[in-house]
Amino acid sequence: MSSNQRTKIVLVSGGFFQGKSLISLGIASQLKFSGVITTDMIRNVLKINYPEQIYLSSLSYLWHDLDLIKQVDKTSNTIQNLLLHYMNNMEHVVVEGIHFSKQFMKWAEDQSLCRICVNNILPLSERVLLKSVTRSRFRATTSLTSSDEMIDISTSNINNSRFIKDQDDIEKFHKTIMQASVNCGFELIEYDDIDIGIQKSVEWVRQWYNL
Repeated sequence: MSSNQRTKIVLVSGGFFQGKSLISLGIASQLKFSGVITTDMIRNVLKINYPEQIYLSSLSYLWHDLDLIKQVDKTSNTIQNLLLHYMNNMEHVVVEGIHFSKQFMKWAEDQSLCRICVNNILPLSERVLLKSVTRSRFRATTSLTSSDEMIDISTSNINNSRFIKDQDDIEKFHKTIMQASVNCGFELIEYDDIDIGIQKSVEWVRQWYNL
């Protein structure tokens, strides 16, 4: 089977406020994949199916927190089974998020899946502001009315947001994910502009799958 006939699956890892969603959407759109799956989406489904499992209900910046480790393992196992389904059906998909266990990343390496870790080198304050803008636009286009802390952030109040107060934990969390990803063969994509990040990522996927 030629590389062009293989199921094309792309994993996009990284911490909070790195631009994973926009990078993944850019890859899927430009390469005409079936779509994008977020690991947080899988976590939410698991939370509904297993409401008694408290560790599925919240997310912590602390990588060594026991509940987070259990959450990542449970989500990764589900993603792996889901990807086997996509592979059997020859569907192309991007999976992005923080819930990639080391065991899952090793499995992805064994399967020769295309793997990317994104590293947005802009200051955290600028990354948070960018996310608040994209979240606000999404809410406007979908007519959502529920409250969302992200859309209330602006240049005037960003320094008082919990994200800036938790900056050290957020950055430490990302660096841990980045190191684990690189150790498992993920290509590190660095950028300070999301369009450049998308371009670099698409180019890497094309090279990986000889498109």
